[in-house]
Amino acid sequence: MPESTAPSRPLGPVTPAERNPLIDTIRGFALLGILLVNIALFAHPMQRILFPIDPAATAVDRLVDWCIRFFAEGKFYSLFSFLFGLGFGIQLLRSAERGTRLGPVYARRLGILFLIGLMHLFLVWAGDILTFYALAGFVLLLFRDVKPRTLLIWAAILVAVPLALNTLGTAAVVGGRMVNPAVATAIDKSLAVQDSVFRAGETQANEVYAGGSYGEVTAQRARDAGLMIYGYFAIGPQMVGMFLIGLYVARRGILSDVETHARFLRRVFVWGLLLGVVGNGLYATLIQDLPRIEPSLMLLVAMTGYAFGTPALALAYAAGLALLFRHHSRANWVKPLAAAGRIPLSNYLAQSIICTLVFYGYGLGFFGRTGHLAEIGFALTLYALLATLSVWYTSRFRYGPMEWLWRRGTYGRSFRSRG
Repeated sequence: MPESTAPSRPLGPVTPAERNPLIDTIRGFALLGILLVNIALFAHPMQRILFPIDPAATAVDRLVDWCIRFFAEGKFYSLFSFLFGLGFGIQLLRSAERGTRLGPVYARRLGILFLIGLMHLFLVWAGDILTFYALAGFVLLLFRDVKPRTLLIWAAILVAVPLALNTLGTAAVVGGRMVNPAVATAIDKSLAVQDSVFRAGETQANEVYAGGSYGEVTAQRARDAGLMIYGYFAIGPQMVGMFLIGLYVARRGILSDVETHARFLRRVFVWGLLLGVVGNGLYATLIQDLPRIEPSLMLLVAMTGYAFGTPALALAYAAGLALLFRHHSRANWVKPLAAAGRIPLSNYLAQSIICTLVFYGYGLGFFGRTGHLAEIGFALTLYALLATLSVWYTSRFRYGPMEWLWRRGTYGRSFRSRG
């Protein structure tokens, strides 16, 4: 029968037999890294990331902060963005095999994710990333027929956009200060006002999150949403660039046939590690003592390291896990990571719910009272508990509770959860 007359089969969620355990494992690893970064934002005001580290921080806390910035900050959202694009590419392939149009189904999928993200943002935690993924995900539809090589070109351009904007901003401020004293004075006044606004926001957030009622905290989350939207514009192009790299990897079938692509993955791992170590070394070392709201040459150097080091190390993580998985797919460390990665939306939301109940005033009230080392210890413990629960849950159910709801809304029909 000619392909054009072949009957189409309706799209549906991936069955357990169709899942790629390697992708689940990488996704589970990304969930761990995201929690290690986010834990400081659960325990302290988000405005804090704009300022240098507290001068009173202990040497241990400075070291922990450096390690998180070097190994984790930005790397795991980049890795998750890569996986998001990879997932889109896999759905494209499945859609083509079934002779169906992906666009309408994918649009509904993103719409449901956006609604979940909005509820997470305003009712649980202002650091939500789901709304960004839902909105930026529509960009992927523009690239569904683009050739693999062109995908990489666009990815490189988008990854470089934040660096280009930082360079222009720094040139404007540094150059403006050199023009004449009047311009320098105007710039300094503007930066001072900006600093005072964010400092006041930090003070207010400290008070509300530490001791406010649920209603007061919800109002504060709405105020902090503006800061997150600003952050989306700052990191958005880089994350969309990672979407496209994920789509490229799906098109090439790299993670579905690691053995065939092992040489390519080794090159990605080595070069990603080299660039990642250099870039993140610069970033983690310099950023601790620099205000992000004041453009300077040193800040530009730090953000340059971040711009190329972050995606490089994220890809090194993915390639390294893929190469390890070739010979250690049944190792003890794989099962909890893969289980957590099978139900990532449920785990991500559970992290937020538990952490806000532990740190916010309407819960246990630990907000602002912990150091970096204690926070990382708590994050590792929480992840271990959720991963263990994920192993138990996925042995009995096909989908996590939020994954089931997401699929129910996407496909407009119910699916058997057990088995």
